Amino acid sequence: MTFEKIIVYVGHTFMLVLVFFSVYFYQERMLHTDNAYGVLTLINTENFIIPHYRYPLVLTQFLPLLAIKFGASLKTVIIAYSANFYILYYVCFLAAMYAYQNTKVSLIIVFTLLVTTSEIFFLQTEVAHGLVFSSLFYAWLNYTTIALSKFKKFVHQLTGVIIFLISVLFHPLSALFTVFILVWIVVEKRNWSDVKSMVFLVLAFLVLFIKAKLTPIGSYEESFYQTKEVLWNALLDLNDSYVFKFFILRLQGLYLLPTLMLLFTLGWYIYKMQWLKLLYLFLVSVGYVILASAMFKGDSEIMMERIFLCYGAIVSIGFANVLFDASLIYQQKKAHLFLTFLTAGCLVAGIVKILEASVKYNYRLSLVKQQAEAAQMQAGSKFYVLNKDVSYPFAMWANACEQILYSAIHHPNKVKTVYIFKDETDAQKTLSEINPNMFLMASFYLTVYDNQLNAKYFSLAPDNYKYLKLN
Repeated sequence: MTFEKIIVYVGHTFMLVLVFFSVYFYQERMLHTDNAYGVLTLINTENFIIPHYRYPLVLTQFLPLLAIKFGASLKTVIIAYSANFYILYYVCFLAAMYAYQNTKVSLIIVFTLLVTTSEIFFLQTEVAHGLVFSSLFYAWLNYTTIALSKFKKFVHQLTGVIIFLISVLFHPLSALFTVFILVWIVVEKRNWSDVKSMVFLVLAFLVLFIKAKLTPIGSYEESFYQTKEVLWNALLDLNDSYVFKFFILRLQGLYLLPTLMLLFTLGWYIYKMQWLKLLYLFLVSVGYVILASAMFKGDSEIMMERIFLCYGAIVSIGFANVLFDASLIYQQKKAHLFLTFLTAGCLVAGIVKILEASVKYNYRLSLVKQQAEAAQMQAGSKFYVLNKDVSYPFAMWANACEQILYSAIHHPNKVKTVYIFKDETDAQKTLSEINPNMFLMASFYLTVYDNQLNAKYFSLAPDNYKYLKLN
């Protein structure tokens, strides 16, 4: 059996494991912070949620909305939402493998989802969505259309434009990765007059420019990036960058695997004297780390991980190409066996990182459960606690969303919520301004009337907020 045929089975296996994990860890993934807020908003509106002009997000929300339409239980709806992301990735994997007959790109998708993934598995991120579609766009660019009829060629071209737009509209980082791919394919084929790639390259930069202009100053989206005034100084003094320190400190941990993959790839290009690929991959890999370190502000560990998903995707392109090149040069069974073990070893390492992170998010879920069970022991439906009561090592701004979701899953007939206030003064000031028909949701979107909650899932009785003693 050839290396490529083995990779078909390896790829399917790991993609199915990821789909399974998305279902098995549905509470750890969907009942915290951004995910919990997004789930609650989607269920209440029964409609697509499209922030920051990221229109391709509709692709990640079909299954939960379909489940709601058919009257599924809340648990089923949330499982469907959690699984939707990885089922979508699997569809891209299948399209690359069978529609575009490119097993190599299918492997790149699996690598991209695993080699720089740990905590970020437990938070949906548009970066990952975009990187997967950018990889699929790479498969489209490599597909030969010579034998196709005029109509099929038209459909192929239209499909490519759609995949391109999806990839660049998901997130600025996926647009940057698409730029990398477009230049890579020119370098790879040494086709300096590749008009198609140049046109898409201009379009990718145009999308980045438009997105930058459409991002309002002071907005949530803009808050992740350094200002123009700070950016140049940040480039000159990386040692002061929290993002750079984050990456360097994890070179012996999370980023050891992709860095070893990069060194292996560069070593191969030296051995084969492919100097242009060597130079381009090296400059882009190192350049991306430097650019990201200067461009982004510091954030929580889970949010920081999303920044370097692009580093893993860049490395994966080079590494997968080397694996397939080596399999064609060395046809011996032992060589293919070695390449298979090397591939599987890298993917298993990614799975281990996810399982290690699951311990942390299972602990977080236990804290959510602790609050929910304490509320179940008290009369009433609406409670509050103070920051000092929940000094958890996690961001808890969406606590009320997490609580109402957990409560509605496990206690559908006694739905309750718990809001966190800074202190008692803050609590009394806010509570004096609301009535029993209001639900406290999050600090930036404080109140929602009870009748705005989806009554099919959240039968939250009108009530005054009461202090919940946890200990």
